[in-house]
Amino acid sequence: MTETTGDRMNTKTTTKADEEKLEATADSMGDEMAAMRKDLSELGDIVTRMGKARVASLRSTAQKKASDGIATGEAALADLTAEIESLEGRIAAETRDRPFRALGIAGLIGFMLAMILRR
Repeated sequence: MTETTGDRMNTKTTTKADEEKLEATADSMGDEMAAMRKDLSELGDIVTRMGKARVASLRSTAQKKASDGIATGEAALADLTAEIESLEGRIAAETRDRPFRALGIAGLIGFMLAMILRR
C-alpha cells in the first residue's frame, strides 16, 4: 500500500508540473496569437493600400482613354462637318450651273422612292 500512496503523490506532483508547463505553453501561444493578429492586421492594411493605389491607377488610365476617345470623336465630327459643308457647296454650285439636270435627278430619286415604298 505504501507504493500506491507514493504513486498517487507522484501523479499529483506530475500533474502540478504538467499544469505549469501547460500554463507556460498557453502564455506562449497567447503571445504568438497576438503577434499573428498584429501581422494579419498589418497585412490587411498593406492590401488595402495596394488596392487603393491600383484603383487610382485604373481610374487615371480610364480617364485618359476617355479623354482620348472624346478628342478623336470631336476631330472626326469636325472632319465630317467640313466635308458635308464642302459637299453642300459643290451641290449648290452644280445646281446653279445645271438646274435642269438637278431637277431630273431629283425627279428620278422621287420616282424610285415611290416605287420602293409602294410595295
